[in-house]
Amino acid sequence: MPPDVESGAIGELVMVMDHWPLTESAVAMERVIRQSREPALMPLWVTLLAAVPDMPPDCARCLPYLVVDTVASLDEPGVPVALSGVLSDAGRTPDLRRAAAAALGVHGDPAAVEGLRAALVYADSDDGELRALALEAAMALAKLGDTSGSSLSITALHDESPLVRELAVRALDLIRPPGAVRLWAQALGDPDNHVRFSAMWALVEVGTPEAIELVLPLADDPDPDLAENCAVLVGRLIGLSIDPDVDDPPDRARLTAAWRQMNDTGDEGAAPRRRRRGNLTQPRVETREARWSDGGPTARVSGPCPTAASSCLTRCSPR
Repeated sequence: MPPDVESGAIGELVMVMDHWPLTESAVAMERVIRQSREPALMPLWVTLLAAVPDMPPDCARCLPYLVVDTVASLDEPGVPVALSGVLSDAGRTPDLRRAAAAALGVHGDPAAVEGLRAALVYADSDDGELRALALEAAMALAKLGDTSGSSLSITALHDESPLVRELAVRALDLIRPPGAVRLWAQALGDPDNHVRFSAMWALVEVGTPEAIELVLPLADDPDPDLAENCAVLVGRLIGLSIDPDVDDPPDRARLTAAWRQMNDTGDEGAAPRRRRRGNLTQPRVETREARWSDGGPTARVSGPCPTAASSCLTRCSPR
């Protein structure tokens, strides 16, 4: 690769990361990478994570995903190999390796399975960040139709790290082992609001009356954002149009009454609003068109999102 090409690309990307707000830098960074479609640059983009001064930690946490997601979406020669190399490189940061694992699940290359399975061994690490890497690999495998991470995901629900527990809930949301509803119900009582949200989302996706009954108490959750999201999500199932910017979300009592009234009266008009997964014992294999639909339970999108920039932004949430 010509040195001037590499140095010019690096310089532009670093400038974007240094000086632009996240919402703008995400779009600009994606443009820079997409305009430099030379295959020789792909490994560079995967590994390039310049230190960004004064960037909030939550925003910095998004950057690995942005770079890797963008590269994965290009379908250039050598991308799966570059991603697998980052995943297996113990010298890389756990965040970057997690991003590579997630991108391999998105990319859909069957050759990635072996490397992702190898990353599952980190489930026994003393380092919480590496245990999180194992859970990210389990999610990527589930997207490829491989349920190797099922047992470790169940075990990780009791991990001391809130991040690991959150990822475990999300992994089970993809793997869907027998008894998943019971596991999510237990996770609703987790002290971490991100874990509770992930479990709530999984149960709402199941959409059965039994699953929704488990979710309803979260309408009175001490975390106001979680309570609001519960009201909005369940409200959609029962035909309530709730705009959090305008309306006061219904509390648990009102939401429960509306939900039970719909079920008691057999309101067929609301039936299409229920999201039913069907067979909960089979892993959900996502298509490339739907790859961004699980950008993160804290900011899920309602449909496919075509840009890596948007995918990155859905991952940026307070922790």
